[in-house]
Amino acid sequence: MYLRDLIVTKLQNADNQISDKQISVDILVDQHEQVRADRLMLRIIIRNLLANAIKFTPVGGNNIFSTITEIESVSMAIKESRVGISADNLG
Repeated sequence: MYLRDLIVTKLQNADNQISDKQISVDILVDQHEQVRADRLMLRIIIRNLLANAIKFTPVGGNNIFSTITEIESVSMAIKESRVGISADNLG
């Protein structure tokens, strides 16, 4: 299955939330990137990553989906443009 297609589908499902917060989302995933995984679980993972990104990204912020491909694995990440946890609250 193509990973980018799953991400795009989940983004379309969350389009109202993304529009409401005026968030931009970049997908830095090769359109030919294929993975072998449980489709349902992968959809849940993408949905959860996206839901958290939308929740914690400030209005007008940006999110970037990206992947790192190795010999037998693909790592997926989403980078959010948020302030993060203050130094006082890290402990």
